[in-house]
Amino acid sequence: MEIAARAGYVEVVRFLLEKNVTVNDEEAGSPPLISAAAGGHSAVVKLLLERPDIDVNGTDTWPPPALIWATQRAYEHIGLELLTRDNIDVNVTDLDHEVKGVTALAIVGVVGREKIFNILFDRPGVDRANATVLQFAI
Repeated sequence: MEIAARAGYVEVVRFLLEKNVTVNDEEAGSPPLISAAAGGHSAVVKLLLERPDIDVNGTDTWPPPALIWATQRAYEHIGLELLTRDNIDVNVTDLDHEVKGVTALAIVGVVGREKIFNILFDRPGVDRANATVLQFAI
């Protein structure tokens, strides 16, 4: 499923979901949600998010979680889709990549995506006091 998600093959992902292929499989590489988010494939992200068992927070190291990919690559539409899930960790950081320890809020401040920045900033529980938000936004 990871390959289909990375390539943006919506119908293949849909077929695999109908066959009950696991949505959080890391054996074949990145989890499908992370691969779809990293590739900018919003239709696949949306399809995967329909599954209640999807792990929206992803991994602890590599690859970065889907929200980090979406914000780093300025895929605002994907970030907005991910934020529809109540269980997403809005304070997740990239622990093992170019911007270690930086939150999604700080990243969108840098890339200039005002809509998702405002949504993240107003989200209950988001760490607005994180110094990196100001450091990166200036």
